[in-house]
Amino acid sequence: MHCSDANRQLQLYIDRRLTMQQVRELEVHIDQCAACQHQLFLLEEVASTLHNLQPVAEPEDMTILIMQRVRLWSSYGSSHLFAPSCPLPISSHRPSRPSSTSS
Repeated sequence: MHCSDANRQLQLYIDRRLTMQQVRELEVHIDQCAACQHQLFLLEEVASTLHNLQPVAEPEDMTILIMQRVRLWSSYGSSHLFAPSCPLPISSHRPSRPSSTSS
């Protein structure tokens, strides 16, 4: 087996999606190849880190914020290829106005 073949199979190996024959061939190659051993180690580290991530709770007002963005985007009409970006949250983003004090 060549390293290019092994690298294509490493994620499948981690995910246990290889046949027994493929597993045997890959393991023989990994036992003899330091570069592929290192690549496998890195992929296992990534998989472990991703597995241990805690879910992130979305903000309570996420739906409202998305709908505000959609409304703003659609207000530009189909004649514009790109609508200007708008920071979130839209509801708290108001342009500052100069004070209207007369001197």
